[in-house]
Amino acid sequence: MLEELKAETGAVFLVELLRQKGIVTDAVAKQVYAYAMVWACGHISEGMYAIAGGQKTRKAYSQLAAIQLGYFIEHGAITFDPAAPAANGKDAGSLVIHFDKMAATADGLMGIVGGIKARGDVKGAEELIRKYVDADTIVPHKLISERFLRFPKASFVYAVKTSK
Repeated sequence: MLEELKAETGAVFLVELLRQKGIVTDAVAKQVYAYAMVWACGHISEGMYAIAGGQKTRKAYSQLAAIQLGYFIEHGAITFDPAAPAANGKDAGSLVIHFDKMAATADGLMGIVGGIKARGDVKGAEELIRKYVDADTIVPHKLISERFLRFPKASFVYAVKTSK
């Protein structure tokens, strides 16, 4: 899970570097940040653990997504207001991305994750899991699941045929 957390956080971290070099525009950077958070919510909606062979197993992408979203919420790059009206006008509870804080927050998370990986810091990794994965005081796990699971994802079935 930590290897994937490093990779996914690195992708968000690199957006600002690409923006500063003029490779992506401000508008594209905002789209990437928004997409990354929607991606995270999609994985969070699937739950943090699975049962395989009678054993509780970690869902790596769900857990890294909860850590990312939780860190962004805790550090003000994203705010969650449980009373704010959702875009559909019916539900309460909204996440708001503060694009001006995304780059610095991604930089902070990258430093933490990179440091945990470099030091083999098991306690540091366990703290991230305790705070963002196994608790719902920062990340609104249930609300995200309920909203995302209203609309099942498309699934594509295809075949590859070779010509004779």
